[in-house]
Amino acid sequence: MPSLAELQNLMQTAIIGYDAVPRTQLLRELKSAQRTSKDEMLDVYFNAYRSRLSEILEDDLEIVARYLGEELFGHVAAGYLDTHPSDVRNARYFSRHAAQFLAETEPFSRWPQVADLAAIELALGEAFDAAEATPFNLAELVATPADAWERLHFRPHPSLRRIDAKTNAFAIWTAMRIDETEPPTPRILDTHEPLLVWREDATSRLRALDPAEARGLDTLCAGHCVAEAAAVMEAGPNRVDADGAVAYLASWVAAGLLIAA
Repeated sequence: MPSLAELQNLMQTAIIGYDAVPRTQLLRELKSAQRTSKDEMLDVYFNAYRSRLSEILEDDLEIVARYLGEELFGHVAAGYLDTHPSDVRNARYFSRHAAQFLAETEPFSRWPQVADLAAIELALGEAFDAAEATPFNLAELVATPADAWERLHFRPHPSLRRIDAKTNAFAIWTAMRIDETEPPTPRILDTHEPLLVWREDATSRLRALDPAEARGLDTLCAGHCVAEAAAVMEAGPNRVDADGAVAYLASWVAAGLLIAA
């Protein structure tokens, strides 16, 4: 006769994974009820567990769920639960593989805008939950001697996230935030659209970046100095001049995106 702890572990394995072996072992140990079969009783727990995880996924991907509709998102949830069973105690991280799942799994991979939408939603959630940190501010920037500006190094604020969308998902997401607005027709972009997600005043923010701005911010966040970030902004597509590079730096500091290294 298994111990209580062994039965609990067996039941947890059967419910989480719906594995036939532990399920069969558990059913062999459970006592029969008068009105309901052991299979049906176990299915009550199994279905309730999956239903709760589906609700968590829908909460984390609210825009995606509305965009796809209830029936199609139900297929997304079922496939995701089968592919990525919950493996952490904190439900906050359950949906973390959703964008990759949608990008790689048929038939959802045929609609790349859905994976981009999921990436946006997950980044917004991560930004909201990110650790606190004191950002470098405009007063500190102004107080920095002019001859030291070019040598400044920064780290990204813990809430900062960067996305390179393959599709017009940003326009779709913006429209979907307003219930009455019809989202634009999805399309794959000729070049990826750089997006920025961060937390400001306890609110997650999202905006598109100009290509030059994205190059400069990525360079700075990779550990390079301001001079190197300015150089990549002053070269390449949609390049800006030195004044434009400084304006971008000031806007990043004003938004609290950077921490002094």
